[in-house]
Amino acid sequence: MEKYRELNVSGDLGLRSFGRDFNEAFENMIVGLSSLIADVKPAANIEKKLQVEGSSREELVVNSLNELIYLFEVERFLPTSAKVSVGKKKKEFYCLVELKGENLDLRTRKTRNLVKAATFHDLKIKDSSPAEIRVIFDI
Repeated sequence: MEKYRELNVSGDLGLRSFGRDFNEAFENMIVGLSSLIADVKPAANIEKKLQVEGSSREELVVNSLNELIYLFEVERFLPTSAKVSVGKKKKEFYCLVELKGENLDLRTRKTRNLVKAATFHDLKIKDSSPAEIRVIFDI
């Protein structure tokens, strides 16, 4: 099964990710975001964990992706794999994200795109198998 696909979006970048369930589609979205930023290589010598919250799964996806964009901008951390666990407490969704990746050395590798933010514009989540997530990114 295809993990993710770049979308042609006028003036921005789009990404569709796929998986057997929401968590796997979310994991593939994270790696897909990394591929929009730079060429993803399998080197994964750094591990990071994130905990992100949102009032809906849509907000959870956007908040998580924006946190990853922030990590890249500040630390140059580029995830090459992800493990996502999503849950719900009362009315809030949360996810624990375990990342493996690398700190990108901009002296030796070039970025593909300057991704500014994940947006709610045309955001779609499909649960049925295969699950699918669609996100548009500001560039």
